[in-house]
Amino acid sequence: MSTQSSTGIPVSLLAEAQHQHFRLLELPPELLEVLTSANPPTLYFKSAEVVAGGSAGNAVLCTHDKTYNIRQKNSSNTVYVLQPHESNDEPGKQRIQIISQPQSTLETTPAPKPCAAAYIRQLLPVLASTGQSVGARDSLTKAQLFANIPASDAECEVALRELAVLFDEHGKCMLPSAQLRLDTWHSILAAARARPIDLTASLASNSIDLLRTDVSDVDDLQGTLVTAIVGSVLIQSEEGIDTEDVRIDPSALVRWAGITRLEAMSAKTSTTASVFKSAWRDDMPELWRSMVDTALLAGRYTLSDGGKTIHFRDYQLDLEDDVSASTAPDGRAAGSKRKQWHEKFRPTKRPT
Repeated sequence: MSTQSSTGIPVSLLAEAQHQHFRLLELPPELLEVLTSANPPTLYFKSAEVVAGGSAGNAVLCTHDKTYNIRQKNSSNTVYVLQPHESNDEPGKQRIQIISQPQSTLETTPAPKPCAAAYIRQLLPVLASTGQSVGARDSLTKAQLFANIPASDAECEVALRELAVLFDEHGKCMLPSAQLRLDTWHSILAAARARPIDLTASLASNSIDLLRTDVSDVDDLQGTLVTAIVGSVLIQSEEGIDTEDVRIDPSALVRWAGITRLEAMSAKTSTTASVFKSAWRDDMPELWRSMVDTALLAGRYTLSDGGKTIHFRDYQLDLEDDVSASTAPDGRAAGSKRKQWHEKFRPTKRPT
């Protein structure tokens, strides 16, 4: 079927059985701007690993440093996809052909908060203070780990650094337990006092290596963890660490030590808030002890007994919050009774 006009461009409609199948992707303005710039980034889809017997999560769209959630959206408007077409009857004459009529679009919105840390903790085996792995999870390389986390690679890198993830001689990732991280931090403090090395000042180029040498055990497990811990709290800009003035970020260290201390204490028994704060202060270089404040642990603790008892808030709850936040207005979870994300790109049959 076609429409004819003496002045316009003829438009023909391809038979429905011959339609190509598209899903239109609606991009937010900031993503569209960088995508149409002189040096557009590569966009890629990612989704979480599907556990056997579990339901598949939604996909996300990522640039190298940002993550966007994807939601299928139906529209009452009629949308056509067109392409130039040359008729065999009139070669050289400009025509347009309708090749598809998408029934829905995929809407992308910025992900509300980073979730990479929660997935890393879910996917990696935990390395105990005894040097043994805890749990039945298989070790993953960094590439395998990132491929199963619905977040940009840059956000995964930040979470990897904050959790002080270690790598074995085969490049497999290991998540040190809170107690192992805390014990290693105490060893760092002791080694710094013995040298002495002022952790609150600019660090000499060999300071971290000296601390690693002093703390290293037979298998160099703690020595490797020294580098990971100190590296996770160094001041960094978009260009990376300033090699001319290497310093520990006091706010980052106080938060890291507080979270680590709380997780280690909560694994054993309920924790009195006052006892926790006292131990947390003792974990700090003296100059920074006054910075200890539970407000720095936002999102990682809860209180009970009128604020007298403090509990570590597990990262797994972050993922459950994401599910709750995506609940549809009718009360159904956004992902319930939906196809897996890759199935959204398959052709669908319309009722006859």
